[in-house]
Amino acid sequence: MRKCPVILDLETKYTFRDFTQPHKLGVSVISIYDYQRDNFFSFLEKDIDKVFSFLENSSYLIGFNIKEFDLKVLQGYYPGKVDNFPVFDLLEDIKRIVGKRLSLNDLLMATLNKKKTGHGLQAIEYFKKKEWEKLIQYCQDDVSME
Repeated sequence: MRKCPVILDLETKYTFRDFTQPHKLGVSVISIYDYQRDNFFSFLEKDIDKVFSFLENSSYLIGFNIKEFDLKVLQGYYPGKVDNFPVFDLLEDIKRIVGKRLSLNDLLMATLNKKKTGHGLQAIEYFKKKEWEKLIQYCQDDVSME
């Protein structure tokens, strides 16, 4: 079977005000778009081990700030080294080409004339209130725009 990319985004339970080390922020939800299956998948923290086979069997991972955030948070759960995954980080390329960091929302507005459906702090509120459907939808929306 041919390997295909996977788009990845995750939301955390805590902020950097709570913990300075990314692996301590905790995953509330992780969403992926799997090109092999042409489908979205989301996993709450209790089922996070189910996402590992998607990541391990992908040709590479795609995300926005995935190297400096998502994978460092995920390392707190993954039994191997997340640094071993091949990665295409959109923010890394933008900083290299444009010379500065842009937000995902700015990128979406400039290229697709769309806005993000919310912000990361809102996702933490969804987690605290146990609004699982809203949390999953928020994360999947980010994946569909990356």
